[in-house]
Amino acid sequence: MVMADDPDILRSEPSPRWVRVFLNGETIANSRNTQLVWQGPYPTSYWFPRHDVQFALLTPTAPANGRLRWNIRVGDRIAAGAAWMPIDLPEEHAVLSDHIAFEWASMDEWREEEETIIGHPRDPYSRVDCVQSSRHIVIEIDGQVVADSKRPMIVFETGMRNRYYLPHVDVESDVLVKSERTSVCPYKGTAAYWSVKVAGKLHNDVAWSYPDPLPESERLRGHMCFYDEHVDVSVDGERQPRSTPRLSIVPNVVT
Repeated sequence: MVMADDPDILRSEPSPRWVRVFLNGETIANSRNTQLVWQGPYPTSYWFPRHDVQFALLTPTAPANGRLRWNIRVGDRIAAGAAWMPIDLPEEHAVLSDHIAFEWASMDEWREEEETIIGHPRDPYSRVDCVQSSRHIVIEIDGQVVADSKRPMIVFETGMRNRYYLPHVDVESDVLVKSERTSVCPYKGTAAYWSVKVAGKLHNDVAWSYPDPLPESERLRGHMCFYDEHVDVSVDGERQPRSTPRLSIVPNVVT
């Protein structure tokens, strides 16, 4: 079976993309025959045929949690336990036998063709649409209006709650406190965060924006979004229910 402490693999399919993984300037895996894998709540990942992995750079370590693991060493860099494969797989996932997966954050770079992937591979069955709207959006924290706009960009993302991105000029700049936090989204780019100070109370990292968004999300440039899990959002005068806060399963990734 797949690892006892992780959800079962849901499905996989062959990817038509040329995928490479790099560590310390060395190509660790290079394949035109990867499998794109969906596993439980985790983001999509690439698994590589064993013959497309540079095993000369891998050293086996102790198996753990139903996985065989390898350390990867390139020069003076060691990525401990960063390559792995399940010890056993159910019959319905036999196509993944003899495939190697890598811990995403332990690698320096991932590429599809000649483009760097950030965060994780994009799900080919998910859409992210940035749509101009004239809905009236009001953001409040502890009863104080911190943003008010009738020209939001609405992000419709498959399987996700709508997000309202407001022009920076429609946000009260005097309540914003720049944060050190950043995160990445494979669809939008690298996000910068702000805390909001209202009545002497600091609400940490409740807003974010994409200063330099990826080309397909360019329309989000100059806009800011608030976590509706932590603020009050009204749309055309109707207060929206707060959504349940989600704990990220991948560090520094936002959707």
